[in-house]
Amino acid sequence: LSAILEAVYRGMELSIRCVNTGLPLTACILAAAATSAAGGESIGLLTGFLATWYGSVLLCCALVVALLAWRLKAQPWQVLTALREPVTVCLFAPVGAAALPEFIEALSVRLGFSRGVVELMASICPVFIRTGEALYFAVLAVFVANVYGQPPGVAQLLLISLLAGWTALWSVGVPGVKAALWAGVLQASLGLPLDAMLPVLLLLEVLCEGARNLVSYLAAAVLIA
Repeated sequence: LSAILEAVYRGMELSIRCVNTGLPLTACILAAAATSAAGGESIGLLTGFLATWYGSVLLCCALVVALLAWRLKAQPWQVLTALREPVTVCLFAPVGAAALPEFIEALSVRLGFSRGVVELMASICPVFIRTGEALYFAVLAVFVANVYGQPPGVAQLLLISLLAGWTALWSVGVPGVKAALWAGVLQASLGLPLDAMLPVLLLLEVLCEGARNLVSYLAAAVLIA
């Protein structure tokens, strides 16, 4: 039975990998559709947030690559090459679980971590340790506060960090637009108005999904290392 299940598992990994091959093209089509539906003006208003958000994601990626390179005594370029496929799938896939086989292969086969540990941690951590969601909610709260001319101080930044972590935990199993409503709860806790920002939250939910999943998977890679 173990051998049969192992064969089925490897076959599903191969099938998912084949399906993921066409994801970049699909992502470009979906991005074009979302941009045309939102309008250039809305995208222009979100430029500041998107630049800050993706800058934060790039910083997380750099820290993870540096940590993995230090742990494995390897060059950062080797780590980047090993993680290229799972990062691409995670950014372009509509569902974060699509990148799971790629991350397992990259961390176990290419980087040499224990496959048993990788399969356990990579499957559980992105679900219960929602680092990407927490980072997204925190950046969004700071962005909205600055939009309304209320830049947060040190005490408010600490409060935002705690509320973002709490919101990320409570949004487990709440996919899609409902996660934007949790972001609304975070804004309300800070005393910020929501009526004008709700359409923005719904648009950001689509644009930032892949990067949120990527940060959560990278947090799992850190714990594995």
